[in-house]
Amino acid sequence: MAKGETFPSEAYRTFDPETGVEIWQLTSGPTVNTNLYTHVNCFTRDSKTLLFQSFPQYTRGATPQIFRVDVDGKVLTQLTDAVGIGGIVLAKTEPVVYFLRGNELVREAIFSLEETVVADVDEVASAETALGSLAPDDRLYAADVRLKDGRFGIMTVKLPEGKVRVHEMEAVTHHVQINPADGHTLLFQYFNPDPHMLWLMDADGMNLRPLKI
Repeated sequence: MAKGETFPSEAYRTFDPETGVEIWQLTSGPTVNTNLYTHVNCFTRDSKTLLFQSFPQYTRGATPQIFRVDVDGKVLTQLTDAVGIGGIVLAKTEPVVYFLRGNELVREAIFSLEETVVADVDEVASAETALGSLAPDDRLYAADVRLKDGRFGIMTVKLPEGKVRVHEMEAVTHHVQINPADGHTLLFQYFNPDPHMLWLMDADGMNLRPLKI
């Protein structure tokens, strides 16, 4: 299975027995798909197409790729064909997806499949998790990363300038997201010895503090 390959529809329609609400299951292939987390955009602006990550074939050694599918279940298309893909997030202002491919931050148009390497970050080995985050205006990208020396970090990239910052962290972080209210504060899970699980940090790496609830 390769980038640009389109597959027959796997969708089928059901109805909730109590409410009568129509439900579409868009995939039913023998594989595993990642969760659609509520804090990560996966729908195009017209709400007609969504992105998800899945194993093309669920076998030993397989690596997950990015797919798009229309909300009616048609036009199921594979968008990538590479190892080390993570930090995925669909832009809000245009139909492009940003993702890490190893140490490269890639921008790919989801319909033409044209791609551009936005940044090549020497100290980064890979994304730490599947998901990335974008500011509401798509001008700032953030993702959890694993560094080449084995340590952990949070990478931010100012778009479209391609200005990169890698903030080394004392422990692993997950689910980094950019505050949609201000476009520059980072919220993330921080697995350090402190009892607080959720932490905040400015996008420039300053003002690290726990979110006290």
